[in-house]
Amino acid sequence: GLTYEHIAAAAQASPEAREGARAFVNAMLAGDLPHLPDLLDSRLIAFAKPAGGVRPIAIGETWVRLACLCGIAATPGIGGTLAPLQFCIGVPGGTQCLVQALRTRMANEPSVVTVGLDFRNAFNTLDRTAALRATKKRMPGLLAMSVWLKGQPTRLLPQGFPAGTEPLLSTTGVQQGNPLSMHEYAVTVQDALEETVKLHPAVAVHAIADDTYLQGCVGEVVPATRTLLGLCSALGLANVPHKSFAHSGNAELGVQAAEALGFNHKVDGFVSGGAGLGTHEFVRAHAQGIADGACERIDSLLALPAATQDKWLVLSMSVQRCMDHLVRVVPWDMLEAAKQTLEDKVTSAACSIAGISNLDDVTGAQLSLPLRFGGIGLQAVSDTAALAAYLSSAATAHGALKGSPHFDDPFGPGDLGDHVREAWEHLHDCGDGLWADADREATEAVIANVVPRAQRDYVHREAEVLRDGLLNRFGNATPDAKHHRARLLSVGCAAASKWLVALPVAPCTRLSTADMQASFKLRLGRP
Repeated sequence: GLTYEHIAAAAQASPEAREGARAFVNAMLAGDLPHLPDLLDSRLIAFAKPAGGVRPIAIGETWVRLACLCGIAATPGIGGTLAPLQFCIGVPGGTQCLVQALRTRMANEPSVVTVGLDFRNAFNTLDRTAALRATKKRMPGLLAMSVWLKGQPTRLLPQGFPAGTEPLLSTTGVQQGNPLSMHEYAVTVQDALEETVKLHPAVAVHAIADDTYLQGCVGEVVPATRTLLGLCSALGLANVPHKSFAHSGNAELGVQAAEALGFNHKVDGFVSGGAGLGTHEFVRAHAQGIADGACERIDSLLALPAATQDKWLVLSMSVQRCMDHLVRVVPWDMLEAAKQTLEDKVTSAACSIAGISNLDDVTGAQLSLPLRFGGIGLQAVSDTAALAAYLSSAATAHGALKGSPHFDDPFGPGDLGDHVREAWEHLHDCGDGLWADADREATEAVIANVVPRAQRDYVHREAEVLRDGLLNRFGNATPDAKHHRARLLSVGCAAASKWLVALPVAPCTRLSTADMQASFKLRLGRP
């Protein structure tokens, strides 16, 4: 029943408790403890997958999870040895790198065939002997703890099942819910990925955990897929043909690959890493579906008999951010309409929560200002800010894909690479002195050191311009203008924004509806 907070409080309050915790964690890392069922038991939670089926998550004791996190922290750099085949650990923006790589190859070679693989309950069916062998090879410092965790069967205690349900025994796989499981899975399948690339060098292979993709011409990608499936089968992984697919911009080639492998043929596109890939219509429809779903959740949120403070926190910290990832990996012309739909809905909901019935220009501008400038922090992505986000993501992927021979590097050779470099020059010009003149050319140094920060730099500048524009509107000497200028400057200090982000976990941080709405109106200069 202990939590991280319990352990931290004890360690901070007592040097003896701190030393005891450190010794206990080190004993687990060294594999010095006997098999302790009460420590090694896990709660089993069955999450429903969006597309159907169940994802079993095993959540172990806090002490064990803490030890795993310490072991991971003591094994830095492992992720860099797995990329660009595997992006799930130690690769900044790994999911974005995957999407950027797939999209780039599809843009540079319209007839390329993309094969996506699905494995049945991959984490829980992985062969443990193979996992321990891979841990010894690639993460030897974690082998002792891995043997202690998996040397004997452990109990899974089902949550939400009828009373009296017997525990299940965990005898295979790596448990999703354990911080170490992603590392163990990744290093175990790495040999299979590397061997496939070695035998089929013309085929690109990229994975994010168990979501695995192969790209190449139909004559190469089909045998490469069979090779990889055979190697994964030896690791205990079973392919699910009806959930695996083949797609190509040339429909005939896509059908040919799908029939040869017994997979589905995705005609218009597919979803990877939360982003749509395929025809422009497919990508737009996928983005619009996400926006529409978010708008429905906002309607449900507003209808809840919940406190105004709770509604605001869910809206501002969660729902409005559900498309942040897409802005970095989907070209803006295919995303703008959907993003605008969500932004309009969020603004309307914020006004409803704040008790504001009509918007004027000043209030609308302040709504989209960051908190640090006295705003409310609602998103309003411009086309240039979206371009900065996309280029930042592309530069991150460039670092992870460096040296790839498969035309999947966004800044690499090919038509898309030329377009991306031109886009950086355009953004540099829009920055109007934000970046040094020498950084206009997308050299390796600029791509590595400047472009990854382009989104942060540009959005910060854009917010400063918006803030300065508001202040200039109050630049004359009338008492009303002085009042509004002083208000905007004063609410930009850190303390004046705490109420917007305070979690209602104690009586002193709970605000009534009347107090919330009065605070919104005072901040926005409304009556």
